[in-house]
Amino acid sequence: MKKYECLFLLNPSLTDEKIAEELTFFEELVSQQGGSVSAKTTQKKINLGYEINKNENAYNVVVDFSVMPDKMAEIERVLRLRGTTNILRYTLCVKVEKKVTL
Repeated sequence: MKKYECLFLLNPSLTDEKIAEELTFFEELVSQQGGSVSAKTTQKKINLGYEINKNENAYNVVVDFSVMPDKMAEIERVLRLRGTTNILRYTLCVKVEKKVTL
């Protein structure tokens, strides 16, 4: 399995329960594809550099997870098709661990 990271920008009007629902949906999506979530980080509202769907702020959520590389296309497809107003933007990327040499 390969390690990945997903960054979500969530609608600033969401309640804590709705944010938890979005995270639960993503966790279930990853587990359906045979992967596992290793870490979740939710920050409070951040100011955006430009408006997205008439929003100047957003919740910044980062999820670290592991899944087989051939399953990433399905995860991205489901996120794209879901297209809710709760998720303003998302990005999926490979998590690279740096090796430190002394």
